[in-house]
Amino acid sequence: MAKTYFLRWPANATDSFQWLLANGDTPGPVELGTLSVAAGHIGSNRCCVLLPADWVMSTRANVPVRGAQALRQAVPYALEDQFAIDVDRLQFAFGDRSAAGVAVQTVDKSLLTEVMDELQAAGIRPLRVVAEASLLPPDTVLVDGNRVVFNGEGQLGGTDIDMLPLLFSDGSWPSQLVITPSSQTAVARMKPGAEAMLVEESLPFLASQTAAAKAINLLQGEFAPEAELAKYVKRWRLPLAMAAAVAVALFVGKFIDLRDLRQQNDALYAEVKSVYESALPNARLTANPKPIIERALRGGGDAPLTGGVALELINAMGTALKGQKNTEITSMGYRSNGLDVRLQVPDLPALSPVEKALQAAGLETTIQSTSVRNDKTEVRMRVAAAGSEVAGR
Repeated sequence: MAKTYFLRWPANATDSFQWLLANGDTPGPVELGTLSVAAGHIGSNRCCVLLPADWVMSTRANVPVRGAQALRQAVPYALEDQFAIDVDRLQFAFGDRSAAGVAVQTVDKSLLTEVMDELQAAGIRPLRVVAEASLLPPDTVLVDGNRVVFNGEGQLGGTDIDMLPLLFSDGSWPSQLVITPSSQTAVARMKPGAEAMLVEESLPFLASQTAAAKAINLLQGEFAPEAELAKYVKRWRLPLAMAAAVAVALFVGKFIDLRDLRQQNDALYAEVKSVYESALPNARLTANPKPIIERALRGGGDAPLTGGVALELINAMGTALKGQKNTEITSMGYRSNGLDVRLQVPDLPALSPVEKALQAAGLETTIQSTSVRNDKTEVRMRVAAAGSEVAGR
Protein backbone atom coordinates (compact mmCIF):
# COMPACT_ATOMS: atom_id res chain seq x y z
CA MET A 1 0.00 0.00 0.00
CA ALA A 2 1.32 3.45 -0.90
CA LYS A 3 2.06 6.09 1.69
CA THR A 4 -1.18 7.69 2.81
CA TYR A 5 -2.09 10.51 5.15
CA PHE A 6 -4.95 9.80 7.57
CA LEU A 7 -6.78 12.97 8.63
CA ARG A 8 -9.24 12.61 11.51
CA TRP A 9 -12.06 15.14 11.46
CA PRO A 10 -12.88 16.48 14.95
CA ALA A 11 -16.26 15.56 16.41
CA ASN A 12 -16.51 18.98 18.06
CA ALA A 13 -15.54 22.40 16.73
CA THR A 14 -13.29 22.93 19.76
CA ASP A 15 -11.22 19.80 19.10
CA SER A 16 -8.06 19.77 17.00
CA PHE A 17 -7.50 17.91 13.77
CA GLN A 18 -5.32 14.81 14.03
CA TRP A 19 -3.25 13.37 11.19
CA LEU A 20 -0.42 10.96 10.53
CA LEU A 21 1.45 9.50 7.58
CA ALA A 22 1.15 5.72 7.25
CA ASN A 23 3.54 3.64 5.17
CA GLY A 24 1.35 0.70 4.36
CA ASP A 25 0.10 -0.67 7.70
CA THR A 26 2.86 1.14 9.63
CA PRO A 27 1.58 4.48 10.97
CA GLY A 28 3.86 7.38 11.83
CA PRO A 29 3.53 9.75 14.78
CA VAL A 30 0.28 11.62 15.35
CA GLU A 31 0.25 15.38 14.85
CA LEU A 32 -2.38 17.85 16.02
CA GLY A 33 -3.36 21.30 14.80
CA THR A 34 -5.66 23.28 12.56
CA LEU A 35 -6.77 22.20 9.10
CA SER A 36 -4.45 24.72 7.44
CA VAL A 37 -1.48 23.28 9.34
CA ALA A 38 -2.54 19.76 8.33
CA ALA A 39 -2.83 20.89 4.71
CA GLY A 40 0.77 22.13 4.85
CA HIS A 41 1.87 18.58 5.66
CA ILE A 42 -0.52 16.69 3.41
CA GLY A 43 -0.22 18.85 0.28
CA SER A 44 -1.10 16.83 -2.83
CA ASN A 45 -0.28 13.43 -1.27
CA ARG A 46 -2.78 10.59 -0.94
CA CYS A 47 -5.22 11.33 1.83
CA CYS A 48 -7.98 9.44 3.63
CA VAL A 49 -10.34 11.51 5.80
CA LEU A 50 -11.97 9.88 8.83
CA LEU A 51 -15.38 11.26 9.83
CA PRO A 52 -16.75 10.98 13.40
CA ALA A 53 -18.51 7.64 13.85
CA ASP A 54 -21.80 9.19 15.00
CA TRP A 55 -22.08 11.15 11.73
CA VAL A 56 -22.45 7.99 9.69
CA MET A 57 -25.22 5.39 9.86
CA SER A 58 -24.72 1.88 8.53
CA THR A 59 -27.24 -0.74 7.47
CA ARG A 60 -27.93 -3.25 4.72
CA ALA A 61 -30.51 -3.13 1.96
CA ASN A 62 -31.92 -6.17 0.23
CA VAL A 63 -32.78 -4.85 -3.22
CA PRO A 64 -32.90 -6.88 -6.45
CA VAL A 65 -30.77 -4.45 -8.46
CA ARG A 66 -27.08 -4.19 -9.22
CA GLY A 67 -24.86 -1.41 -10.44
CA ALA A 68 -24.08 1.86 -8.71
CA GLN A 69 -26.62 3.90 -10.67
CA ALA A 70 -29.43 1.45 -10.04
CA LEU A 71 -28.56 1.22 -6.34
CA ARG A 72 -28.56 5.02 -5.99
CA GLN A 73 -32.07 5.07 -7.40
CA ALA A 74 -33.56 2.10 -5.51
CA VAL A 75 -31.90 1.98 -2.07
CA PRO A 76 -32.94 5.40 -0.65
CA TYR A 77 -36.61 4.63 -1.14
CA ALA A 78 -36.24 1.06 0.11
CA LEU A 79 -34.81 2.41 3.38
CA GLU A 80 -36.70 5.68 3.78
CA ASP A 81 -38.73 4.32 6.71
CA GLN A 82 -35.49 3.96 8.72
CA PHE A 83 -34.67 7.67 8.61
CA ALA A 84 -36.23 10.58 10.42
CA ILE A 85 -35.26 13.02 7.65
CA ASP A 86 -35.96 13.15 3.94
CA VAL A 87 -33.73 10.67 2.07
CA ASP A 88 -32.94 13.42 -0.47
CA ARG A 89 -30.90 15.10 2.27
CA LEU A 90 -28.69 12.01 2.73
CA GLN A 91 -25.62 10.84 0.86
CA PHE A 92 -25.79 7.07 0.23
CA ALA A 93 -22.62 5.00 -0.26
CA PHE A 94 -22.50 1.29 -1.04
CA GLY A 95 -20.12 -1.52 -0.15
CA ASP A 96 -20.04 -5.29 -0.43
CA ARG A 97 -23.08 -7.51 -1.06
CA SER A 98 -23.93 -10.55 1.05
CA ALA A 99 -26.94 -12.74 1.72
CA ALA A 100 -28.20 -10.01 4.05
CA GLY A 101 -28.09 -7.46 1.26
CA VAL A 102 -25.76 -4.70 0.11
CA ALA A 103 -23.85 -2.72 2.75
CA VAL A 104 -25.06 0.88 2.93
CA GLN A 105 -23.70 3.90 4.78
CA THR A 106 -25.40 7.28 4.95
CA VAL A 107 -24.28 10.74 6.01
CA ASP A 108 -26.04 14.08 5.98
CA LYS A 109 -25.26 15.77 2.65
CA SER A 110 -24.90 19.16 4.31
CA LEU A 111 -22.22 17.82 6.68
CA LEU A 112 -20.31 16.10 3.88
CA THR A 113 -20.58 19.20 1.69
CA GLU A 114 -19.21 21.34 4.51
CA VAL A 115 -16.30 18.95 4.99
CA MET A 116 -15.46 18.86 1.28
CA ASP A 117 -15.70 22.66 0.98
CA GLU A 118 -13.30 23.14 3.90
CA LEU A 119 -10.89 20.56 2.48
CA GLN A 120 -10.98 22.20 -0.94
CA ALA A 121 -10.38 25.65 0.57
CA ALA A 122 -7.37 24.23 2.41
CA GLY A 123 -6.01 22.63 -0.78
CA ILE A 124 -6.63 19.00 0.22
CA ARG A 125 -8.13 16.60 -2.37
CA PRO A 126 -8.92 13.35 -0.52
CA LEU A 127 -9.27 10.12 -2.44
CA ARG A 128 -11.38 8.59 0.33
CA VAL A 129 -13.70 9.82 3.07
CA VAL A 130 -14.73 7.06 5.48
CA ALA A 131 -16.43 6.64 8.82
CA GLU A 132 -13.76 6.13 11.49
CA ALA A 133 -15.71 3.12 12.82
CA SER A 134 -15.34 1.37 9.44
CA LEU A 135 -11.59 1.04 10.09
CA LEU A 136 -12.23 -1.13 13.16
CA PRO A 137 -12.12 -4.92 12.84
CA PRO A 138 -15.53 -6.57 13.21
CA ASP A 139 -16.88 -7.01 16.76
CA THR A 140 -14.57 -4.34 18.16
CA VAL A 141 -15.16 -1.36 20.46
CA LEU A 142 -12.69 1.51 20.73
CA VAL A 143 -12.92 3.81 23.77
CA ASP A 144 -10.89 7.00 23.39
CA GLY A 145 -11.32 9.47 26.26
CA ASN A 146 -15.06 10.05 26.57
CA ARG A 147 -15.87 8.82 23.04
CA VAL A 148 -16.84 5.31 21.98
CA VAL A 149 -16.51 3.94 18.43
CA PHE A 150 -17.77 0.46 17.60
CA ASN A 151 -18.09 -2.03 14.75
CA GLY A 152 -20.66 -4.62 15.73
CA GLU A 153 -20.28 -7.03 12.84
CA GLY A 154 -20.92 -4.32 10.27
CA GLN A 155 -23.19 -2.20 12.43
CA LEU A 156 -21.07 0.90 12.86
CA GLY A 157 -21.58 3.76 15.23
CA GLY A 158 -20.29 6.09 17.90
CA THR A 159 -21.50 7.48 21.20
CA ASP A 160 -20.38 8.98 24.52
CA ILE A 161 -18.69 6.79 27.12
CA ASP A 162 -21.66 7.24 29.47
CA MET A 163 -23.76 5.23 27.02
CA LEU A 164 -21.34 2.31 26.94
CA PRO A 165 -23.06 0.28 29.71
CA LEU A 166 -26.39 0.60 27.92
CA LEU A 167 -24.91 -0.75 24.70
CA PHE A 168 -23.82 -3.92 26.45
CA SER A 169 -26.35 -4.11 29.27
CA ASP A 170 -27.00 -7.76 28.49
CA GLY A 171 -23.33 -8.54 29.13
CA SER A 172 -22.60 -9.35 25.46
CA TRP A 173 -19.39 -7.38 25.28
CA PRO A 174 -17.51 -7.49 21.96
CA SER A 175 -14.66 -9.89 21.49
CA GLN A 176 -12.16 -7.00 21.27
CA LEU A 177 -12.11 -3.93 23.49
CA VAL A 178 -9.51 -1.28 22.69
CA ILE A 179 -8.93 1.58 25.12
CA THR A 180 -6.57 4.54 25.46
CA PRO A 181 -4.94 5.65 28.75
CA SER A 182 -7.42 8.51 29.12
CA SER A 183 -10.35 6.07 29.22
CA GLN A 184 -8.72 3.26 31.19
CA THR A 185 -10.17 4.16 34.60
CA ALA A 186 -13.71 4.76 33.36
CA VAL A 187 -13.81 1.45 31.47
CA ALA A 188 -12.42 -0.48 34.46
CA ARG A 189 -15.33 0.75 36.63
CA MET A 190 -17.76 -0.77 34.14
CA LYS A 191 -16.21 -4.21 34.59
CA PRO A 192 -16.48 -5.21 30.95
CA GLY A 193 -16.69 -8.84 30.06
CA ALA A 194 -13.89 -8.53 27.52
CA GLU A 195 -10.24 -8.00 28.31
CA ALA A 196 -9.14 -4.56 27.16
CA MET A 197 -6.19 -3.90 24.84
CA LEU A 198 -4.41 -0.68 25.75
CA VAL A 199 -3.10 1.58 22.93
CA GLU A 200 -1.32 4.89 23.42
CA GLU A 201 -3.37 6.69 20.74
CA SER A 202 -6.40 5.65 18.76
CA LEU A 203 -5.53 7.08 15.32
CA PRO A 204 -2.44 4.86 14.76
CA PHE A 205 -4.56 1.84 15.73
CA LEU A 206 -7.23 2.79 13.19
CA ALA A 207 -4.68 3.49 10.45
CA SER A 208 -2.91 0.16 10.99
CA GLN A 209 -5.96 -2.02 10.44
CA THR A 210 -6.21 -3.96 7.20
CA ALA A 211 -9.93 -3.20 7.34
CA ALA A 212 -9.05 0.25 6.06
CA ALA A 213 -8.88 -1.11 2.53
CA LYS A 214 -12.45 -2.46 2.83
CA ALA A 215 -14.02 0.62 4.37
CA ILE A 216 -16.84 2.14 2.29
CA ASN A 217 -15.78 5.32 0.57
CA LEU A 218 -18.45 7.97 1.12
CA LEU A 219 -17.26 9.84 -1.99
CA GLN A 220 -19.72 8.23 -4.36
CA GLY A 221 -22.29 9.60 -6.75
CA GLU A 222 -22.25 13.38 -6.86
CA PHE A 223 -19.34 13.47 -4.38
CA ALA A 224 -17.10 11.14 -6.38
CA PRO A 225 -13.87 12.75 -7.65
CA GLU A 226 -15.02 12.31 -11.26
CA ALA A 227 -18.32 13.98 -10.33
CA GLU A 228 -16.37 16.93 -8.95
CA LEU A 229 -14.55 17.13 -12.27
CA ALA A 230 -17.89 16.99 -14.05
CA LYS A 231 -19.01 20.03 -12.01
CA TYR A 232 -16.04 22.02 -13.27
CA VAL A 233 -16.67 20.83 -16.83
CA LYS A 234 -20.31 21.88 -16.54
CA ARG A 235 -19.30 25.25 -15.13
CA TRP A 236 -16.85 25.84 -17.97
CA ARG A 237 -18.96 24.19 -20.66
CA LEU A 238 -20.14 27.46 -22.23
CA PRO A 239 -16.71 29.17 -22.26
CA LEU A 240 -15.12 26.00 -23.64
CA ALA A 241 -17.82 25.73 -26.29
CA MET A 242 -17.30 29.37 -27.26
CA ALA A 243 -13.54 28.90 -27.41
CA ALA A 244 -14.03 25.81 -29.57
CA ALA A 245 -16.42 27.71 -31.85
CA VAL A 246 -13.88 30.54 -32.24
CA ALA A 247 -11.14 28.02 -33.02
CA VAL A 248 -13.35 26.32 -35.60
CA ALA A 249 -14.29 29.68 -37.14
CA LEU A 250 -10.61 30.66 -37.38
CA PHE A 251 -9.76 27.33 -38.96
CA VAL A 252 -12.63 27.58 -41.44
CA GLY A 253 -11.61 31.19 -42.23
CA LYS A 254 -8.01 30.18 -42.86
CA PHE A 255 -9.20 27.24 -44.96
CA ILE A 256 -11.40 29.54 -47.07
CA ASP A 257 -8.52 32.02 -47.46
CA LEU A 258 -6.23 29.22 -48.56
CA ARG A 259 -8.84 27.92 -50.97
CA ASP A 260 -9.33 31.41 -52.45
CA LEU A 261 -5.58 31.89 -52.82
CA ARG A 262 -5.30 28.56 -54.58
CA GLN A 263 -8.16 29.50 -56.91
CA GLN A 264 -6.53 32.87 -57.64
CA ASN A 265 -3.21 31.17 -58.23
CA ASP A 266 -4.81 28.66 -60.58
CA ALA A 267 -6.60 31.45 -62.47
CA LEU A 268 -3.37 33.50 -62.73
CA TYR A 269 -1.43 30.48 -63.94
CA ALA A 270 -4.10 29.77 -66.55
CA GLU A 271 -3.94 33.39 -67.75
CA VAL A 272 -0.13 33.35 -67.89
CA LYS A 273 -0.21 30.07 -69.78
CA SER A 274 -2.77 31.42 -72.24
CA VAL A 275 -0.73 34.59 -72.90
CA TYR A 276 2.51 32.61 -73.14
CA GLU A 277 1.07 30.09 -75.61
CA SER A 278 -0.46 32.90 -77.68
CA ALA A 279 2.87 34.74 -77.81
CA LEU A 280 5.03 31.66 -78.32
CA PRO A 281 2.80 28.96 -79.82
CA ASN A 282 5.71 26.62 -80.49
CA ALA A 283 7.34 27.00 -77.06
CA ARG A 284 6.64 24.95 -73.95
CA LEU A 285 5.87 26.81 -70.71
CA THR A 286 8.67 26.17 -68.25
CA ALA A 287 9.14 27.03 -64.58
CA ASN A 288 11.33 30.00 -65.61
CA PRO A 289 10.13 31.35 -68.99
CA LYS A 290 12.08 34.62 -68.74
CA PRO A 291 15.09 33.51 -70.86
CA ILE A 292 12.77 32.21 -73.60
CA ILE A 293 10.81 35.49 -73.72
CA GLU A 294 14.01 37.60 -73.73
CA ARG A 295 15.40 35.52 -76.59
CA ALA A 296 12.16 36.03 -78.53
CA LEU A 297 12.32 39.78 -77.88
CA ARG A 298 15.85 39.89 -79.31
CA GLY A 299 14.78 37.94 -82.36
CA GLY A 300 16.37 34.69 -81.31
CA GLY A 301 13.10 32.79 -81.39
CA ASP A 302 11.53 30.93 -84.24
CA ALA A 303 8.73 33.48 -84.68
CA PRO A 304 7.67 36.87 -83.37
CA LEU A 305 5.26 37.14 -80.47
CA THR A 306 1.62 37.09 -81.57
CA GLY A 307 -1.50 38.32 -79.78
CA GLY A 308 -3.18 41.59 -78.76
CA VAL A 309 -1.95 45.16 -78.10
CA ALA A 310 0.45 44.12 -75.36
CA LEU A 311 2.15 41.57 -77.56
CA GLU A 312 2.34 44.02 -80.49
CA LEU A 313 4.12 46.51 -78.22
CA ILE A 314 6.44 43.78 -76.95
CA ASN A 315 7.23 42.72 -80.53
CA ALA A 316 8.03 46.33 -81.45
CA MET A 317 10.26 46.62 -78.37
CA GLY A 318 12.08 43.45 -79.33
CA THR A 319 12.63 44.72 -82.89
CA ALA A 320 13.96 48.05 -81.59
CA LEU A 321 16.50 46.29 -79.36
CA LYS A 322 17.95 44.15 -82.16
CA GLY A 323 21.61 44.87 -82.65
CA GLN A 324 21.80 47.12 -79.59
CA LYS A 325 24.80 45.85 -77.63
CA ASN A 326 24.96 46.26 -73.86
CA THR A 327 21.32 47.30 -73.81
CA GLU A 328 18.86 45.14 -71.89
CA ILE A 329 15.42 45.25 -70.32
CA THR A 330 15.48 44.95 -66.52
CA SER A 331 11.69 45.04 -66.08
CA MET A 332 8.55 45.54 -68.12
CA GLY A 333 4.87 45.91 -67.28
CA TYR A 334 1.70 46.48 -69.27
CA ARG A 335 -1.04 48.85 -68.13
CA SER A 336 -3.57 51.15 -69.80
CA ASN A 337 -2.63 50.07 -73.37
CA GLY A 338 1.01 50.94 -72.87
CA LEU A 339 4.31 49.41 -71.76
CA ASP A 340 6.30 50.65 -68.77
CA VAL A 341 9.86 49.60 -69.54
CA ARG A 342 13.05 49.81 -67.51
CA LEU A 343 16.17 49.73 -69.69
CA GLN A 344 19.81 49.54 -68.83
CA VAL A 345 21.97 51.25 -71.51
CA PRO A 346 25.69 52.17 -71.68
CA ASP A 347 24.78 55.87 -71.92
CA LEU A 348 21.98 58.17 -73.06
CA PRO A 349 23.16 58.38 -76.72
CA ALA A 350 22.72 54.57 -76.88
CA LEU A 351 19.00 55.11 -76.17
CA SER A 352 18.44 57.19 -79.32
CA PRO A 353 18.38 54.24 -81.84
CA VAL A 354 15.84 52.46 -79.68
CA GLU A 355 13.54 55.49 -79.57
CA LYS A 356 13.84 56.04 -83.35
CA ALA A 357 13.03 52.38 -84.09
CA LEU A 358 9.92 52.52 -81.89
CA GLN A 359 8.78 55.81 -83.42
CA ALA A 360 9.34 54.35 -86.91
CA ALA A 361 6.96 51.56 -85.92
CA GLY A 362 4.25 54.16 -85.25
CA LEU A 363 4.71 54.26 -81.48
CA GLU A 364 5.27 57.18 -79.16
CA THR A 365 7.84 57.10 -76.39
CA THR A 366 8.14 59.11 -73.21
CA ILE A 367 11.30 59.14 -71.09
CA GLN A 368 10.02 59.25 -67.51
CA SER A 369 13.35 59.22 -65.65
CA THR A 370 17.06 58.49 -66.01
CA SER A 371 19.71 57.66 -63.47
CA VAL A 372 23.33 56.48 -63.49
CA ARG A 373 24.29 53.42 -61.44
CA ASN A 374 27.46 51.35 -61.61
CA ASP A 375 28.67 53.14 -64.77
CA LYS A 376 25.43 52.30 -66.56
CA THR A 377 22.39 54.41 -67.25
CA GLU A 378 18.95 53.22 -66.12
CA VAL A 379 15.99 54.60 -68.09
CA ARG A 380 12.28 54.44 -67.32
CA MET A 381 10.34 54.66 -70.59
CA ARG A 382 6.66 54.63 -71.50
CA VAL A 383 5.78 53.14 -74.91
CA ALA A 384 2.29 53.41 -76.46
CA ALA A 385 0.62 53.67 -79.85
CA ALA A 386 0.86 57.07 -81.53
CA GLY A 387 -2.11 59.28 -80.63
CA SER A 388 -2.99 57.11 -77.60
CA GLU A 389 -4.31 59.10 -74.61
CA VAL A 390 -1.68 57.39 -72.40
CA ALA A 391 1.24 57.96 -74.71
CA GLY A 392 2.49 60.97 -72.80
CA ARG A 393 1.97 59.70 -69.31
